[in-house]
Amino acid sequence: MSMVGIARSEFLLENPTIIEASSNFEIMAEKKVGNNGQSVDSGGADKHTTGYNNLTLFRGKEAHPMPLINYIIRICDQTRCPISITAAAQILASKAFPNGICSYSKHRVVLTSMLLAHKMFIDDRIYTMSQWGKIGGITGRELKLLEMKMLKIL
Repeated sequence: MSMVGIARSEFLLENPTIIEASSNFEIMAEKKVGNNGQSVDSGGADKHTTGYNNLTLFRGKEAHPMPLINYIIRICDQTRCPISITAAAQILASKAFPNGICSYSKHRVVLTSMLLAHKMFIDDRIYTMSQWGKIGGITGRELKLLEMKMLKIL
């Protein structure tokens, strides 16, 4: 990593917007979600909950090993997106999954919501799905499916 990259990563790590977004995504992930993907608090799924069909596609085989704040910084650093995109991504994710997400899906939800927010607000830097997938650690094809699913939910 270049010296500029290290300086940007250190800046992002100390930025209050990044810290707040990471904290809010973590809070979403801490909400109780039952084995079937339905929120324990909701008493069942309706069209606005984290029902099984909505969350299943986002669920990874295992929890991502990277801390969420580092994952968000990685996305911001490698896509050179403004920090404000994290706030927009957080809003999209909370609208799509108001009752929370599980720890097995939080990184995929973050990546997908960051992608959508980037597409909504940044039109001068276009990355392919395979580039976004490589940044997030999944395939471009899988990311495309996640994007379509989140758009349907929203």
